[in-house]
Amino acid sequence: MDKASIIELQKIDCNCSDCGHLERSLSQRQRHVDFHYQMQKKYFDIKRLKLIESGEDRLRKGENDKARLIFKDVHKMNFVFDEGGCSLHYGKCLKFDKDVSFIANTLQLDTQECFKHRSL
Repeated sequence: MDKASIIELQKIDCNCSDCGHLERSLSQRQRHVDFHYQMQKKYFDIKRLKLIESGEDRLRKGENDKARLIFKDVHKMNFVFDEGGCSLHYGKCLKFDKDVSFIANTLQLDTQECFKHRSL
């Protein structure tokens, strides 16, 4: 994407992400990502534990073949973090001297008046 196309998109979006008044807060963003990581990991662990319990239940019932298949699935499971759910970004608006949170690349009608193009 060339410089002219980026500026045209900025004129439409007027998004804090592209505003010259924004000072990014990477530490707040990292806390947001860490929170999502912990939630996804916890969900994965719970799901994996339930599958293990199901396999153990099958063993108790003498259904060894079904239990083996379940444990094979458990062994294949790998946790993969999906950062796509972390849509919030954080920063400080230097024009209004206040903390802001926003979703990057979304239309923000309320920032059209204060938006300032970043120099590329």
